[in-house]
Amino acid sequence: MPRHIPPPRLYWLLLAALPLLLLLGGCESTVETRTEPASQIDPRLSRAEGLEAAGDNLAAAELFLQLAGESQGARQGRLRLRAAENYLRAGDPDRAEAEIRRIDATGQPQLAFARRLLEAELATTRHHPDQALALLQAPPPADSDRSTRIRYHRLRAEAFRLAGDLLGRGRELEALDSLLQDPDARLANQLAIIQTYTILSDQALQRLTPSPPGEHGGWMALARIIKNHGNDRARARPLIDAWRQRFPAHPALPALLDGAYQKLKGQYRRPSRIAILLPEEGRYARVARALRDGFLAAYYQEPVEQRPQLLFYDSSDPDRIWPLYQEAVAAGADLVVGPLDKQGVAQLARAGELE
Repeated sequence: MPRHIPPPRLYWLLLAALPLLLLLGGCESTVETRTEPASQIDPRLSRAEGLEAAGDNLAAAELFLQLAGESQGARQGRLRLRAAENYLRAGDPDRAEAEIRRIDATGQPQLAFARRLLEAELATTRHHPDQALALLQAPPPADSDRSTRIRYHRLRAEAFRLAGDLLGRGRELEALDSLLQDPDARLANQLAIIQTYTILSDQALQRLTPSPPGEHGGWMALARIIKNHGNDRARARPLIDAWRQRFPAHPALPALLDGAYQKLKGQYRRPSRIAILLPEEGRYARVARALRDGFLAAYYQEPVEQRPQLLFYDSSDPDRIWPLYQEAVAAGADLVVGPLDKQGVAQLARAGELE
């Protein structure tokens, strides 16, 4: 019988497979404001919203679109936007884009911004982070509600992740933290902040910490503690206590420093051998080259005695992801980074290897 090899930890595009991101991933939809008396509300609108809530996005999109065709002005634009959102959720980005293009938001700043948010989400779905960030360059209108601001920062965080900009992603998650009210959502977001910064090398964290450190520097200082002492609670505990003395007003939740720390700590043991599954050809090749350069840059910043062995595998063929993963495990990898494409991720998820 073949010898069983304990699976290494596996990360997809550095952070994409983190369970934390799934906790954060609820997407707010653009709400159609009802101005008519209840007796005049079209029952089809309630039905469309029910379909949307039940996850039948394609049927919801068709019904919203039907209602938009019978409406005019701002109401038509809002309904068409909801149709586009549901087409995107249903996995039809081309139809979503077609409906987005038909929305006339002239003189309606909130609708125009909501349209830009959906365009940016479409761009991230297609792995075009630069396009998404260009669309999200301007902040939300001053009178935007909290859910709109939350969606804005989540989208920017995702775009920075796709672009390989960990610092940018971390800053967006920090901005998001100040908007979240649910304790569980805040804790998940704060864990994501720490996990983002701990991917940076210790030297990078030191160099990028502002002076005076402030709240942002506090996150980086905490990330350094967990990164360097994640498996030594006796050493980490007094360092965390000293960190709290240094940053008494920091928004990090007590649960992050106590119970949740236990969840984090095992992820930051220093691996001795890292397998990196990146495509050399295809639609993700450019992103893969940037990630490879980033890995190598971080690698050479580490002291020689602390550098792990890096094993690069060409994952251009998504059908070979599972054999590549097995090959990496057999080679002794205790951390696997990749793959980038959803088909490859799904293949590993079906095999039960995605952490």
